[in-house]
Amino acid sequence: MAVETPIKSETLHDLSVQEFTDLLKGCWAELSSDVRVADDIEDDELDTHIGEPTESQFKAIQQLTNSATSAEDWMVVPFVASNNLVDLGYRRWHPNVLRQMAQGFVGRPHILDHDWYDSESAVSFIFDVKLINDSDTDSKTVEMGGFGDYNREIIEKEGYTWVYMCAAIAKTHDAADAISTRRYNDCSTGSILNQPRMICPNCSKEHGREVDFYERDKNNEYVCPHLIPSRFMFWLFGDDPDVQFADYAILDAVHHEAVELSSCTRGALPAASVCRE
Repeated sequence: MAVETPIKSETLHDLSVQEFTDLLKGCWAELSSDVRVADDIEDDELDTHIGEPTESQFKAIQQLTNSATSAEDWMVVPFVASNNLVDLGYRRWHPNVLRQMAQGFVGRPHILDHDWYDSESAVSFIFDVKLINDSDTDSKTVEMGGFGDYNREIIEKEGYTWVYMCAAIAKTHDAADAISTRRYNDCSTGSILNQPRMICPNCSKEHGREVDFYERDKNNEYVCPHLIPSRFMFWLFGDDPDVQFADYAILDAVHHEAVELSSCTRGALPAASVCRE
């Protein structure tokens, strides 16, 4: 899809870093406008069965593999790959990253334990991805990780956004049996973030705009007084009454590069796992 964004070259020098970043994000949003969200998806399109692919699923698999196989040779596995809630590391994805994630994962491998250096760890590939926006979700998902209060506030403001991915696994692969018998269940996305930024939810709420942890004002003073929370930082400074921690950190990036989806013993996002009807 062609994107036309007329910009006079001499005006680029007048843009701040933030304005230029916002411009790039705007261009990316136009480029990724074909990502389907909940309003565009019928209920029967969101297939959460584990087993032999449907006719439309097999067609998508054939387009990616171009191999002489039949539907009986494959097992499809749906995943809740990611969402906009707080993870166990006190981080959550910015909606911008989730949108890019939904666009970039088709054709990427499904591997084991984020082992990027061993091609033999690949067990399947992702053939379908959708970004789902729900107004709410079940209480179990909201309370996962002990972040119920934060998650309810996020859902009230943004809704519950999650990334559906569906993988195609050869039935003869050991992973097919491991998923069927629940030995593989949890999952985690692996990616590279270009020009990442960490946003403080506390200061963003106070100022009515997104505030980076490292943003400085005109006097070169930090706008945000909070430290980025983590278990290590809690251990290091948790007893210091002068230290203020943010509730969590919002992770954004100008560009998200999808690398892989991993099956693992435990991912950072408690709800990330195989969809089991």
